[in-house]
Amino acid sequence: MAKSTETLYRHWRILEMLPTAPGSATAPALWARLKDEGFQCTKRTVERDLEVLSVHHPLVVDDSEKPFRWAFAHKAQQRLFPGLTPAQAVALALAREHLGALLPKPLAESLVNRPGFSGGCFH
Repeated sequence: MAKSTETLYRHWRILEMLPTAPGSATAPALWARLKDEGFQCTKRTVERDLEVLSVHHPLVVDDSEKPFRWAFAHKAQQRLFPGLTPAQAVALALAREHLGALLPKPLAESLVNRPGFSGGCFH
């Protein structure tokens, strides 16, 4: 898997694993789950991923003690692509990114305007 594709898929899995507040998860716990799924990354990579993801998604962090606890903000919509698996979401995102100029305009626009689509990860 290409590095950018692996990063994108890892981001999706992290977002899928995060509970909504008041629940929370720590970077070490997320890292352990990712390792169990076969991801090759460090705990620090997961910490950086959470920081990046919090810029584009409604994530909250409790930094009152270490390890920090992360969650989706209360009442935030967790799923980026409702009804899609993470693998399907990555395929859709890659299609948008790499095929957008090759697709007919209405089809390319439908990839961007899909309900629940958060394009912030791709800029």
